[in-house]
Amino acid sequence: MNAGNKPPEQDDVAAQLASAPLPAYAIEMERRLVILETRFDAILPTLATKADLAELRSELLSRMEVVRADLRGDFDTLCGDFDKLRADLSNQFMSMMKWVIGIFVVSTIGTVISVNNMQARGSPPAVAAQPGPAPSVASTPKP
Repeated sequence: MNAGNKPPEQDDVAAQLASAPLPAYAIEMERRLVILETRFDAILPTLATKADLAELRSELLSRMEVVRADLRGDFDTLCGDFDKLRADLSNQFMSMMKWVIGIFVVSTIGTVISVNNMQARGSPPAVAAQPGPAPSVASTPKP
């Protein structure tokens, strides 16, 4: 009688539609639908499932923890290196300050000693104007 569990009226309608000529737009739509179904059949098996995504997430989280631990270790090492550098720069600065203060003290003491020596000797004698030869005035007889 009828094929499957469909009522006989549906079989008649389906038979009439199958035997009727299809318009051009319906043929084009059928062709496009076949292309899309083929693409979906090719793409669907490659899509990730929820289990795949959960596995990927857990793997990424574990790798990120390893990277964080490495970065923490590197950061701690870098902080230690900066502390050593800071101490070394402080030592160098203090050494330079000792030299600057030492040079200042020595030059100040030298200046004070030089000034005291000059005062102890007394001021150099002032150069007095010494009389030179008297100017010669030509005398002319008076008439």
